[in-house]
Amino acid sequence: MCTASRLAILLVAILAVSSLAGAVQSENNAPVRRALLIGVNDYLANDRPDPSGGGAWIPVDLRGAINDVEKMQAVLTSRFGFEADRIRVLVDREATRAAILEAMREIVGASEPDDLVYIHFSGHGSQARDGNEDETDDGLDETILSYDARTDGVADITDDEIGEILAGLKTRNALIVLDSCHSGTATRDISAIRTRMVAADPRTELYESDEITTRSVGPTGRQYVLMTGAASNQSALDGPIDGEFYGFFSYALGKALANAPSRATTMDVHASVLKEFERLSSHFGLVAMPDPQVEGPEALTGRPVLSVPDPVRLAWAEVRSTSRGKAILVRAVPLGAQVGAMWAIYPPGDNEFLPGGALASATVTGVKGDDATVSIEPAKPAPPAGSRAVALAPPPASDRIPIRLDRVESKMRTGLKRELGKLLPSVEFVERDEFARFIIDIEDGVARVYGAGGLQEVVSFAAENPKSIADKIAGVLTRFAGATALLSLDNPASALQLDVRLVSGEAGGTTRAIDVTAASSAPAYRIRRSGDPRSPENSLMLEVQASQDSYVTVVDVDTEGGINILFPNAAMKEDFHPDGLIQGGRPIRLPDSLDTHNRAGFFWDYQPPAGLDTLRVFAMTDLETARKLRVFIERMKPAPATRGQDAVQARGAAKPSATFHDLARVLAGNVTSRGVAVVADVEKPEAQSQAEAKVNTAAGPDWTAASLTLIIE
Repeated sequence: MCTASRLAILLVAILAVSSLAGAVQSENNAPVRRALLIGVNDYLANDRPDPSGGGAWIPVDLRGAINDVEKMQAVLTSRFGFEADRIRVLVDREATRAAILEAMREIVGASEPDDLVYIHFSGHGSQARDGNEDETDDGLDETILSYDARTDGVADITDDEIGEILAGLKTRNALIVLDSCHSGTATRDISAIRTRMVAADPRTELYESDEITTRSVGPTGRQYVLMTGAASNQSALDGPIDGEFYGFFSYALGKALANAPSRATTMDVHASVLKEFERLSSHFGLVAMPDPQVEGPEALTGRPVLSVPDPVRLAWAEVRSTSRGKAILVRAVPLGAQVGAMWAIYPPGDNEFLPGGALASATVTGVKGDDATVSIEPAKPAPPAGSRAVALAPPPASDRIPIRLDRVESKMRTGLKRELGKLLPSVEFVERDEFARFIIDIEDGVARVYGAGGLQEVVSFAAENPKSIADKIAGVLTRFAGATALLSLDNPASALQLDVRLVSGEAGGTTRAIDVTAASSAPAYRIRRSGDPRSPENSLMLEVQASQDSYVTVVDVDTEGGINILFPNAAMKEDFHPDGLIQGGRPIRLPDSLDTHNRAGFFWDYQPPAGLDTLRVFAMTDLETARKLRVFIERMKPAPATRGQDAVQARGAAKPSATFHDLARVLAGNVTSRGVAVVADVEKPEAQSQAEAKVNTAAGPDWTAASLTLIIE
C-alpha cells in the first residue's frame, strides 16, 4: 500500500531488529526465524463474469507476484539463515482470504519474544469503505486482495483485520513487506508493465459485518519502521526484469537484501532500492518509477534490518558438478541466473565472497525450473562438493528492440513498419498486451517517442513521411540500444560502496541526495544560455565518495540515448584527480567549484537536448579496467552531428550489445586471486597521500556503479 501513516497497521513494517540489546540466548532457547510468503498472480474474479457488467474493481491477473515469493525465499534461506521448514508459502489458489488470515494468526501465535518474523505479500491492493470510522481523512480502509477477493461474498483483507492480528506479536524483531498499492497510476496504457492497484470495492455491505469491522489497532506506542513500494499518489509496478516478471519493488528489495552489507540499516537498504529503481528506469526506456517510502523513528531506521550469528555477505546458490566444466546452480534462477549471466564460484563454507578469491567463473547456459546450468572456467579441477556461487554480472542486453505503434493511422503505420524494418532489423513490433520498450504516437503532424510507461517523452519532431520519420526514430533507438547496455552493467558481488549526490548549492557544503526517481518529480535543471551566470541550477556538480581508493568514470546518457564521458576529461587540470583516482572514504566534488578559476579546470554546463538525463558513475579499484571501460564507451559514440540513418550505419559496425557483452566479461573476468598491486602511471603531487598514489588490489579488482536521474529543461 502507499500511504505510510495508514499502512502502519498493514504489514509494511520493519520492527526493531533487537528487542534487548546485548541479550544472550541459551542454546535451548535460540531464536527461531519464521517466514510467511504470499504471492497472487491469478485472481479468481478475473476468470468469472463480472456481475456488475464490468469495472475497474475486478483485479486483472499479474505476472510477477510468484517470482517475488521465490526470490525472497532464496534470499532468506541462503543469506539470512531461514530454514526451509520454517517458511510457509501461499501462492494463487492457496492464498484465499481464509488461508491468509489463518497463516498470519499462526505465525504470530507461534513467535516467541526473540524470534525473527518475515511476512511478504505480493499482489493487488485497494481500498474499501471504512466500517469502524477510524479513517477520518477519506473514510476508506486500505486492503490487500486474496486469490478469491472480489468474488461473491468475499471481501478484501482490511488494515483493521491485519492490525488486530499484528497486535498479538510477542516479538519486536519482524520484517514485513507489502508490494501492492491502492491508488494512483504510473503509466499510460501500461501493456506488460502493470500496476498492482484495483479500484475500491463497491460492495460496501461486505465491510459492515462484525467480521470485518474489527477494533482498530493503530501504531500508537508501537515501534515500527515503515517501508512502502510507492508514494500515496502512485502505484506499485509489475513487469519483465532479467527475462522474468517481478514486482519492481520486490525485485529491488530482494536485490538490496541479497547484496547489502551484513549490518545494513533500513536506510541503507532503502538507498539500495532507490539505486536499483534508477537503473530500472533507464533500462525500461525512462519509464517513470514509483517512489519507495521509509518512515519511522531514527533509533530504528539506524538499526540493522536483519542480523545473523555468522553473517553471509551475499545471497548464494549451491554448486553441483555434473561433468568436466559443467555444473548446476541449485535454485539460482530466483537470484538472477539468466542465460548469459556470469557467476563466481567460491569454496564450501565461504561467507565473505571477496573479489579475487573465487575458484572459478561460471556462465549460465540454460535454466530448468529454478536451477541453472553453467559452463565453468577453468574447467579443471572441478569445484569441490558444497561450493557456493554468487552473481557476478547480469546477462548482456538484448539486441531486440520491442516497440509499439500506438496512435498511428493505418497507412502511416504500414509505411513506418516497412521503413524501420529496413533500417533496424532488430526492431520488433508488438501489440498492446506485450512489453514495448518504446511507444510511438503520430498525431496532428507530430511524431512522439515515449518510454515503456508511455508517459515520459523521449523525443518529438515534425512528422513528414514514413521515410523521414523512420530515419529519425532509428537514430534514437540505435543510440538508446547502446545506452541501455551501458546502464545495465552491474556488479552485484561488489564489496565497494559508492555514494553519489547532486550538489544543490555551494554555501556550507550543502548537498542533496537523489531519493526521487520518478520522472515527474526528478530534480529539474536549466540549459545554460550564453551569458547566463553559472550556478548549481544550470551547471552540474557531483559529490562522490567510495569506500576504497577508486578510479571514477562519470557517464551521461541524454534523453535521446547520446553517451558522453564527463569525467575524466581533456579539460581537467593534470593535478586534479589524475585518471579519475579518488581517495577512499573521502567525499570529493566534481568539479570542485563553479568559480571561474577552479582547481578542476572544467565545468559541466547543461546543454540541449532537453529531457531526462541519467548519470552512470563507475568506481573501479584498478586503472586498467577503468581504462577499458572508457575505451568501450568512446567506441559506442557516433560523431556528435550523426543522426538518423547515418547513426544507424555508424553504430552498425560497433554492434553495441556485443561490445558491452565483451566489456561485461572484462569487468567480471578477474574473479580469481592474482596478488597484483596496480600503481597509477601518473606522477602525483607531493600533497597527495600514498593511498591516492597506489591502489592495492591484491585481493582482486573490484568495481561498482550508481545512477542519478535529472530533468534538463
